[in-house]
Amino acid sequence: MKPYKIVPTFKNYKRLLGMLEELRQEGFNTYGVHGAYTEVDNLPCYDYLVFPCFGTEEARRKTQLDDKVQEILAGIDKNTMSDVDIALYLHDYICANTVQHNYDRTEVKAYNVLVQEAYNMSDDFAETYEFLLRKVGIPSKKVCIKGFKEGYWNQIFVDGNWYNVDVWLDTTANVGTQQYGKTNHRAFLSSDADFYKVKQFRDGLSFDSDTPCQDTRHDKDWWDTIKTELCFKNGAYYYITKSKSDNTMSLMQRKNNKETTLQTFACAVQDIEMVSDRVDYANGKLFWTDGTRVYSWIIDSAKKPAVVFELSGNQSGTKVLALTKITANGQTLLYKVFNSETDYRYDFNALQTATLSTL
Repeated sequence: MKPYKIVPTFKNYKRLLGMLEELRQEGFNTYGVHGAYTEVDNLPCYDYLVFPCFGTEEARRKTQLDDKVQEILAGIDKNTMSDVDIALYLHDYICANTVQHNYDRTEVKAYNVLVQEAYNMSDDFAETYEFLLRKVGIPSKKVCIKGFKEGYWNQIFVDGNWYNVDVWLDTTANVGTQQYGKTNHRAFLSSDADFYKVKQFRDGLSFDSDTPCQDTRHDKDWWDTIKTELCFKNGAYYYITKSKSDNTMSLMQRKNNKETTLQTFACAVQDIEMVSDRVDYANGKLFWTDGTRVYSWIIDSAKKPAVVFELSGNQSGTKVLALTKITANGQTLLYKVFNSETDYRYDFNALQTATLSTL
């Protein structure tokens, strides 16, 4: 990899520090800095050369991370999405695609979360969320309780104000343990006062931050009680709701501050909570699952949703864990299955591939 030459000016020194901070955030801390003495405006300066010193394995991981980041950012349309929409999309992506697992951690937290789809501590989430927010130009800082070295979350700047966001809490708040594909929004854009209640802090605790989050407009916003991943397309949000009383699921749309039920259908498995809450998108179509069947619907179409895939044969007793990716042509489904509660919570099963029926 070629070194970066920094022309010795104050502006470029700030740029150098920014580059090193980005390398640090990505977790790739193996760089070399060479300083050569020079003078600028009769003041002593150093002409820095920054050498990324990646070995073969580090370079491979960085390539994987870069590819994953581009894939994630491809889901953002800045022409139709506000900063709040973008922050919510990145929040939900992390929640829906990771699970707590005692894996062999690398030093690259963003790599652990985004590529390995696993995390071990709240710090992994906070660091990764800030890493992605920096990519889209949304200011963010990682904070924790003063005097503690754990329990990290983010403060982000959107809508002209600072807010608290705890991605780690929002992937664990649904149930007693972390589960792949589970998403909550109770700690998204919270004021300090609301965040104290959400985190159940005891009196007297303070944040390791000098930025107050005083705006309360989003404390009880519409997403507050939604326990599913949100998919934003064509100016509308789409998500799944579940009813334990009659074991049904509903595809919901929220547009212009109005919530509409698009379809309600029976869940194909007995334990509705074991079914993924995810809604995926490809080529104008939404995809979701009831546990053994995959449905698809053309957005804003008069057609009813159709079953485009169903488990069969030796998979008939399993449940689709998550739609982790739909290919560009929308005809190939990549998915995971689980057979036990353990697999459900800590899913590292291999991806499987199926061909989708044509709508």
